[in-house]
Amino acid sequence: MLLQSITFNRLMGVGHMYIYNQSVGPMVDALLRHYTDRGLLTVLPMPKRPANKAWYHGQDITIQDCIYRNRNTSQFVVVVDPDEFIVPLQHKSWGELLSDVLHREAKQNHVHNVGSFTFIHAFLCDRSQKHDDPHWTQLKQNFSITEEEEDFIRRNKVILFLEKHRQKFHSYPRRSKTIYRPEFVREPGIHYPRKLWSNQSQVVVDTSLSYVAHFRYMYDGCLLDTSAFRFYRDYLNLLKTAYDEFQSYVSSP
Repeated sequence: MLLQSITFNRLMGVGHMYIYNQSVGPMVDALLRHYTDRGLLTVLPMPKRPANKAWYHGQDITIQDCIYRNRNTSQFVVVVDPDEFIVPLQHKSWGELLSDVLHREAKQNHVHNVGSFTFIHAFLCDRSQKHDDPHWTQLKQNFSITEEEEDFIRRNKVILFLEKHRQKFHSYPRRSKTIYRPEFVREPGIHYPRKLWSNQSQVVVDTSLSYVAHFRYMYDGCLLDTSAFRFYRDYLNLLKTAYDEFQSYVSSP
């Protein structure tokens, strides 16, 4: 899940990632070292004490720290968990998406100073595609997925290919997630900004453009959603390379 998340974030345009680590096993530790050695990741210790004595395992502390670390160095800070994917539905990257949102806000609402972009949340169900599922067959045809690639997807449980059913969207702000412009944020929150500096606006992104796909629980009453297909071939190619590079890393002396 973590490798898939990192690969997706890189595809969406992320240049560097921060992970606040309380405790991980040896394989996850190797993955973190792999990306740290490549300069793509910074791992910061977050001890269980005092983190577990703070509200919600100290997440407020880590987000505040990340925002302030990236002021004047990063254009955007994206706050997501490894099992959450901010999926663009009409664009190929977050940069393209945010540029379009800014353009729409300036044109429709005359808003130019946007300090944060918040995305509506939806759980995706655990309904892995069967070999004879017509939607899975259509996806394989549309992206010319080979038998070898299908085996890779199923063996590694590549969730963006296997899970296509989602619940109805949660009402804002429940479980939403936000992309911040760090210099404009006064008090960031886990799901949405508590305070922005004066004259800065918050935008809640329309679900026709993007939403937070959360792969965590199994729920009934899910709808088929095939709207996020446009970048899958690029993601599959990048993910296969990422798996190979990590396997080479852990097997090297």
